[in-house]
Amino acid sequence: MLSKVEIIKSKLIANIKDGIFRVGESITSRNKLCRKYNYSRTTVDRAIRELTASGYLGSCQGSRTYVISDKPIERPQRLFVISSFAGLHSGEAVRDLFFPKIEFKIPLIGLLEEAVANNLNRLCQPGVAVIWITPCMESIHLMDYLAKTGVPQILINRKYADYDYVATDAKNSIKEGLSWLMIEAGRDIAFISYRASTDKPYLYERIIAFYESCVELGAHLNPDAVFSRDFSDIPSEIAEVGQALFAGGKPPKGIFVMHQALTLPLVTVAQTYGFIPGRDYKLLTFDYIKELGNYAGIAMLKQQLEQLYHEAVRWLADNPAKPHEPFKKEIKTELITSYTNERSVIDNGDGGF
Repeated sequence: MLSKVEIIKSKLIANIKDGIFRVGESITSRNKLCRKYNYSRTTVDRAIRELTASGYLGSCQGSRTYVISDKPIERPQRLFVISSFAGLHSGEAVRDLFFPKIEFKIPLIGLLEEAVANNLNRLCQPGVAVIWITPCMESIHLMDYLAKTGVPQILINRKYADYDYVATDAKNSIKEGLSWLMIEAGRDIAFISYRASTDKPYLYERIIAFYESCVELGAHLNPDAVFSRDFSDIPSEIAEVGQALFAGGKPPKGIFVMHQALTLPLVTVAQTYGFIPGRDYKLLTFDYIKELGNYAGIAMLKQQLEQLYHEAVRWLADNPAKPHEPFKKEIKTELITSYTNERSVIDNGDGGF
């Protein structure tokens, strides 16, 4: 005879397998489960804890319980999160910044990318999984070494070789943004970007996506309005770009700046020539810049970092136990415009929409 805990577990598992509760969705609240089955809160809590331990469910502190997988999984025993950010050298820092709402039952270990080579013995242990956050191309040989020893790995916002990844959808994001820019400003587009390099490998895909989108949408690119540089000295080089674009008195109506570090300096230089975004030109930039959030005529392609991290958590919950099933997810940016910001201010000021 099944215990009360097993009865609740079997019913919840059946609901998950039947699609009543889908992966990523919340299950019925604990209080409602207590009332539905006339069981105590202790019994319901224990059933959910056991389903969480077996990999079906995940939980957010003080909030919802949701479905992680429709089948039991084997979790890694330790997770290394590797990045180049000095502030992420500890497990606590990784947990607080990237997984603040998720309760992990396995140890989290933060490791600087530059220290990986000296920690291969720790990484190449049974039960270890690795999440790389925006890794450099120079680390590919280390990924290859880990792969040969059977260590599951996923890359966040990088796509190297055939490794699992979750990344920003460059093509669909840029095409959506470029469509907005052309509607607002017409077909003639100026383009400003760093050159793609091993230091900025993500630009290879994004620059290709830009040119492909230009062809598909029928944009016009004047060679004199395309600036691809190293920008090792941003103030002086942006001043040169600004002079080329604005000194003649007829700036391009539409400008796409591929990197956020170049955007605010360009807007500042344009103002020195008397040109204001929204009034004199429209501008699209990749990624979000808070200082430009209320400018009319500026749109930003905001990367959905929380969703990237959530997908990495899904990979952790499921794919390390299924190494032969590729995990390759791309998430489109959010197109932020002055209208979006205005709507957000209205919603936030009206009591919590």
